[in-house]
Amino acid sequence: MLKIIYFFRGYLKIMVGGVAPERFMNLCAAKNIMLWNIHEEAQGYSMYITLKSFWCIKSIVRKTSTRVVVLKRIGLPFLMKKIKKSIILFLGIILFLILFLISQLFIWQIKITGNVSIDSKLIKSCMEQEGVHIKMQKSKIDTDHLEKTLRKNFPEITWVSVYLSGNELHVHIKENDKIILLDETEKDEIYQDICALIPGTIEYIVTRKGTPYVKKGMHVEKEDILVSGKIEVYDNDGNIKEYQYLSADADIIISGQISKQFETSSEKKQKIYTGNYKDYSYIKIGEKIHLIKFFQHNYDMFDTEILSKIQFPKGKSISFETGVLRIKEVKFDTSIKTPEEYKAELQKQLEDYVLTLSEKGIQIISKNVKIKKSMDIVRMEVILSAKGRFIYTRNGYFGSGSARAVRDAGSIY
Repeated sequence: MLKIIYFFRGYLKIMVGGVAPERFMNLCAAKNIMLWNIHEEAQGYSMYITLKSFWCIKSIVRKTSTRVVVLKRIGLPFLMKKIKKSIILFLGIILFLILFLISQLFIWQIKITGNVSIDSKLIKSCMEQEGVHIKMQKSKIDTDHLEKTLRKNFPEITWVSVYLSGNELHVHIKENDKIILLDETEKDEIYQDICALIPGTIEYIVTRKGTPYVKKGMHVEKEDILVSGKIEVYDNDGNIKEYQYLSADADIIISGQISKQFETSSEKKQKIYTGNYKDYSYIKIGEKIHLIKFFQHNYDMFDTEILSKIQFPKGKSISFETGVLRIKEVKFDTSIKTPEEYKAELQKQLEDYVLTLSEKGIQIISKNVKIKKSMDIVRMEVILSAKGRFIYTRNGYFGSGSARAVRDAGSIY
């Protein structure tokens, strides 16, 4: 009879080890906490305890310096929890299958292939004007009409095929081969200069191609041309008769200063899990997750964890997934960082930055560092004296009389 009562209320098989497991059992007896089927094991004593009593032994465990490990959970409360999860998963699978069957009636992706000179966005825009778009019903698509419309709107198209494959609409295009895609003469109209990335002093320069504008020891400003890809060609009288254009090539070392600022918050937040959670069945279509909510949670902040999932079909561009998702309540404990903590964080940022410069061949000569704290932000202002290849290439264009210039190398720092 007791076993039936314990089953309905729930009970646990536990292992008690540590300093004084015998004292633990004596104190349980003194507090009328029932333990049964006690057996001595290598790690301590195994025994059974009711679920209600289990929540009352925390003070005894602390007092006796023992360690309690749950080996097995038995009874209706635990069985109901498993059944609840199974029901949620089962309902999720059923709903998932229904949605999957419905989804097979719609277009989820449009693939355009074979186009070279015609932008895919223009083709999709033309299709949308004809009412063809993602998430429309497949039965409403007239592929023959769409083929005629594309040929009419794009004279470059000599042949087009539109067909359905699963949830995808395929548009395969062949263009006129005689269309000139790129003016080859424009390629010859580009030359490259080498420019200064920072203000500083030229420490070293060797020019392989191009016209040098600077020499060792000269001071340069940011974006000054150091070596030009524009070469003057003179006639016998010393007059310029033409220009030749090429990509300048040189080894140049510049010494100068780099200003950089790093910042961090003066507060630190520690994530704490409260132990509260809710399990939901979910369905994921593409990248969007939909929860099946039979009950709501009231957590202000939470994390999610997928406990189980089933994905179908595998390897397709649009996949469907269902399973059980756990929402766990979290709270954040906010405190003020000590000077040692925020200085260590800023120093780590500085070290990572210096390492990045070193990997690019930049040599750091000296550092000037100032730390300023204002409200909830701490800033580190750094001035680095450095030496290295502080240069970049800049495209120049000629022939049409334009004076366009574009930095194409990006910042080294």
